[in-house]
Amino acid sequence: MDKKKSVVALIVKGKKVLIGKKRKKKGKNRDGAWHIPSGKIKEGERRKEALEREMKEELGEDSSIKILEFLGRYETQKGVASWYKCSFSGKISPASDLEEAVFVSGKKAFEICGRRSGEWPQIVKKMLKCL
Repeated sequence: MDKKKSVVALIVKGKKVLIGKKRKKKGKNRDGAWHIPSGKIKEGERRKEALEREMKEELGEDSSIKILEFLGRYETQKGVASWYKCSFSGKISPASDLEEAVFVSGKKAFEICGRRSGEWPQIVKKMLKCL
């Protein structure tokens, strides 16, 4: 069985990081949960393409990200996530996947989203503590 492949955007703006609240959908396991924006890579899609597509789906068509740094890959039994540090421009208009998106301190992001931090690369944990 192939492992799920995904991309994660650690979007920073000054000393803040973007987190999003998942839109409630029937049958989804993360309904209403706050998370670092992420998404699955589709068949035949490159990671950068997936990252850009997923951020449009989460943050709206008027949003744009720029990859600043590849932070690493983290593998679990379920899949592999490629993490990127990104900058953001444009307007945040929570789209189909999110009901809300806000910039918060790294510490606050870790407090809110950190229940899944066992799945995060060490560099991400260190960065959030510094923001």
